[in-house]
Amino acid sequence: MSFIFRYLLISCIIFTAINQRIVQAQKIFRSPINYPIKLSANFGELREGHFHSGIDIKTGGVTGKNIYAVADGYINRISVSANGFGKVIYITHPNGYMTIYAHLLHFSPDIEAYVKNQQYIQKSFHVNLNPDKNEFPVRMGDIIAKSGNTGGSLGPHLHFEIRNVKNQHPVNPLLFHFKIKDNINPIINRIHLYPLSRDSYIDSSYEKRVYKITGNHGYYKLEPDKIIPAQGIIGVGIETLDYLNDSWNKCAVYSIEMKVDDKVVYSHEMKEFSYSETRYVNSHIDYEEKKKNGNNVHQTFIAPNDQLSIYNESLNRGRIILNDTNIHLITLTVTDVYNNQSQVTFRLRKTETSFEKNNRKPESFSKIMQFNQENSFSHKGFNINIPEGSLYDTLYFSYAEAPSLPGTFSSVHFVHNRYTPLHKYCNISITPDSVPTGFESKLIAAIINGKEKLVPAGGEWDGKKLNIRTRNFGKYVIVIDTVNPEIKPLNIYDNKNMTGLPDIRFKITDDFSGIKSYTGIIDGEWALFEYDLKNDLLVYHFNKKRLTQKQQHDLELTITDDRDNIAVYNAGFYW
Repeated sequence: MSFIFRYLLISCIIFTAINQRIVQAQKIFRSPINYPIKLSANFGELREGHFHSGIDIKTGGVTGKNIYAVADGYINRISVSANGFGKVIYITHPNGYMTIYAHLLHFSPDIEAYVKNQQYIQKSFHVNLNPDKNEFPVRMGDIIAKSGNTGGSLGPHLHFEIRNVKNQHPVNPLLFHFKIKDNINPIINRIHLYPLSRDSYIDSSYEKRVYKITGNHGYYKLEPDKIIPAQGIIGVGIETLDYLNDSWNKCAVYSIEMKVDDKVVYSHEMKEFSYSETRYVNSHIDYEEKKKNGNNVHQTFIAPNDQLSIYNESLNRGRIILNDTNIHLITLTVTDVYNNQSQVTFRLRKTETSFEKNNRKPESFSKIMQFNQENSFSHKGFNINIPEGSLYDTLYFSYAEAPSLPGTFSSVHFVHNRYTPLHKYCNISITPDSVPTGFESKLIAAIINGKEKLVPAGGEWDGKKLNIRTRNFGKYVIVIDTVNPEIKPLNIYDNKNMTGLPDIRFKITDDFSGIKSYTGIIDGEWALFEYDLKNDLLVYHFNKKRLTQKQQHDLELTITDDRDNIAVYNAGFYW
């Protein structure tokens, strides 16, 4: 059978399978909007700490667009928070799926009234509600909400998810084909090669090598196209992304396959994953490249403690073992959900080193930590305990100490480096050099980030040391936060006449540890203030059913930060 015939046959089979999914999907779901879908993000995009679990549907840069139930079902969960999904609705459908609609502006009137009533009962803006299945039944096409920009959203859009009800796994919505046009081949930008053992090298280097590529229309090769000399065990990484028609937003590819000669040694596809495994994305990507340069690199070799279920095939966990001097053809094929494909090829050959092995930089480490066991390390005034399963691979752990910085209360503790990810929380304890009397509760850990700025890392004082629960290596110090949060009224002052205004607005900020809680009281009763975390905005919407009109009112707003520093604002107003 000729190569061309086989290619056409396989393409025909895949195309038929995709069309079968499309036909089935069109019987299951309608669109959650009433205009053509354009995406700003798709399923499986690489984020720090997680894969993107849905699709982000553009709303034209505005809020307030109608959001529709995509099928019959009932609302089983409603949540409101200042971060994450913001205002979100979960609908269970009888077809075995659940759909999620996130970052909403507000809900339909009956749902909105139910949520606000629960917020007042619980005296909390943040609520997580599970109404009875008979309370909010929906039919396909019902308006359930208006699109918004709430929670962790960086711009107006609808985050839409589909989950399998049985296991709660998010599944790729594009497999259900919501009439999204895509005939664009994925883009391949660069190839990364990694020496994976102490005696491995690539192109006269014991360090990672990065190669530019050239090509278009789905076919790429190295620039310059040469046989790469290497030795030992080699890993491959690929920078790749996808575009959809009518959008220039960078999206994720659906699958990646790597062949060595004619043998598949690695493949994965983004059909579905479990929320419990999504943090393994930090092992799947080149985490250091992401942290240093912001580039997303899929590694096609699987770390020993990478337990992602997206991997279909792997030989030697995707590692290329050069045990002969033959020229080996490496082929990487990336595919989007609509079967647009791109391919890059390059060649490797085992070559004896022609450079001095003593050119290798000497490694300095404090302890070898195995990934499959609990690990700990102690130094005067410092201790770290790393639970089993926290490391993705064996770690040559490094630690160093430096004198304290001005305004800090401990040495600087260099805890490995910020380019190595942790899967689970570990426990760090630091003994301060000194503690100002009466300020023990104000002690807080800080990480010195890549810009040499202090970032709060929390911690609890036990009388002798500060105990920190963290998933980050880096440079740790102890500081003190004694500064109160700041409350800035935006449209109110004492004794102002608020008649005709829709709301009361404040900007609330904290200089370091972050806002822990807030409470608004009007006329001695708890009042619902909605918190927009990303804009530091706190808003009370006037409601004549809850506040008597045409009279004087008293307001008290209290803000508390994470070290229990407090700010209070009082004002009278007429409404």
